[in-house]
Amino acid sequence: LINFLRKCTNSKIPIIGICFGHQLLALAFGGQVQKSSKGWGLGVENYKLKENLTWTRNLGDSYNSYAMHQDQVIEVPNDGTVIAGSKFCPNAFISYGDKEKPTALSIQSHPEFSPGYLHDLTLLRKGTTIPEQIADSGIQTLSLPVNNPNIIKSLICGLRLSNVK
Repeated sequence: LINFLRKCTNSKIPIIGICFGHQLLALAFGGQVQKSSKGWGLGVENYKLKENLTWTRNLGDSYNSYAMHQDQVIEVPNDGTVIAGSKFCPNAFISYGDKEKPTALSIQSHPEFSPGYLHDLTLLRKGTTIPEQIADSGIQTLSLPVNNPNIIKSLICGLRLSNVK
């Protein structure tokens, strides 16, 4: 899979990595991923933008998104630029290649999730994979506003600016 990702980006085929895909893209290009010493990131997390780019303007200075992970990118690849991060996950959104015209983008959070889906998935894993207290705390955040369409729009707009096929 790592070789496939490298071939895609070398061939200018657009790639968006979400969660494990975010971690895998970072690994493919020389970054490091490990289980966070902070434990689980779960629920609505606020991410601060570190780069003000044409394709991220609709996100403002920060955005909320759904988190559900233990592993995270701890070292960004040489050709990667951190677009946004949080206290829990500093390297949460990465652009690869030219940050204004990226060849690939990856994001640790889940813009494809709904609050109901994350709620039910958390309950399914509560007390087994995810400690009960962390699950309960994460569920409590699900009433916070999240603007998934703007996050997804930024991902798509970023790749449209590049010279992808």
